[in-house]
Amino acid sequence: MDSEKREKKSWIAVVIVVCVLVTVLFCAGFAILFSIFGPAKTEVITVEKEGIITEEKINTSETLRSGITAMGQLVTASYWYEHAEYYEDSKKIKDFTIPFTTSSFVLQCSGKISAGIDFSKADVDVFDDNKMIVITMPSPEVFSNDIDSESFEVCAEKNSVFNKIEVGDTTETVARIEKDELQKALDKGLLEEAKENASKTVKSFVYSVMTGKDYEVLTEFK
Repeated sequence: MDSEKREKKSWIAVVIVVCVLVTVLFCAGFAILFSIFGPAKTEVITVEKEGIITEEKINTSETLRSGITAMGQLVTASYWYEHAEYYEDSKKIKDFTIPFTTSSFVLQCSGKISAGIDFSKADVDVFDDNKMIVITMPSPEVFSNDIDSESFEVCAEKNSVFNKIEVGDTTETVARIEKDELQKALDKGLLEEAKENASKTVKSFVYSVMTGKDYEVLTEFK
């Protein structure tokens, strides 16, 4: 009877030992698998070095550049004109004007010339050390030069029965007038005005984005 009890106890001890070993092996295996297939560790390295481009600087520069380039071709100056020219023609024999052969008229029309900047080609540089932002834009250009076709008018017309004159080729006349008026607009500083207004526009935009930050904004033109 005693031998049966001892044999029973020995079997219980063996079962306990086996259970303990299985548990230990299971835990060890799980730890190994987790180390292999578990979440990857992310190592964050902070570099402090003079002149390094910080994430904040990149975001600021990109935000400004995106906002400015989104303006595209923007008209920043316009020139309206009223054009009038006098035509006269007479029949002559050498230097002598034949009486009653003089015809004349006045041609009138109005138009508009628009100039501006292609902001899609602008560049933005942010200098944190100097608290400065430099916006570089392309040179201003003339976007349009249009005569209002409905404004064309021939007035003060005096036609001699002996010498009738006409305006002639309208296309050629329009082209000539547009060329003359464009030169007048350029002489009066149309492109300089376009530059000045473009600078005001981008500065206003930058200061609205950089509210609370003490940055100086400079504009340049290529």
